[in-house]
Amino acid sequence: MRLRRDKLLAYTGIAVDILDLKEDILRVRVEQANLKNNWLLSQSELIRRARVLFEPLGNRYRIHYVTLSFKPDFDAIDLQWIAERKEVYKLSRNDLSKQLGIDADEIGGILMGSTPLSQQQQAAFYYYFMTYELNRNIREAEVLEN
Repeated sequence: MRLRRDKLLAYTGIAVDILDLKEDILRVRVEQANLKNNWLLSQSELIRRARVLFEPLGNRYRIHYVTLSFKPDFDAIDLQWIAERKEVYKLSRNDLSKQLGIDADEIGGILMGSTPLSQQQQAAFYYYFMTYELNRNIREAEVLEN
């Protein structure tokens, strides 16, 4: 089981650990520790993937899953992080303002470092750029197929 657990972590970023066993109840923690290919998994998807590890046990135990979905480190999203991605994707302030729904003056303040980022804005920038990367990867794959 350890080998399968290690492969699951390596290939999908999912960590599975047994928390405890009391009578016939096995408590298992399933965590999306990191993203692979920017795939965010729901709690039910995490459980479905972890269940495969426990199939050899059959019905000997009732398994209760404790799930921890992926949570980005929003504190890492700062002016430099945004500026680097803005440059990579060749986006203007206007692009960011329109596509994120954040006032152009506020975007300007963020990019100049005079307006601090709220946690909601950090999350918005994180998922915005993740979507940009996924879209780029899809377009590149389509070009390679044709």
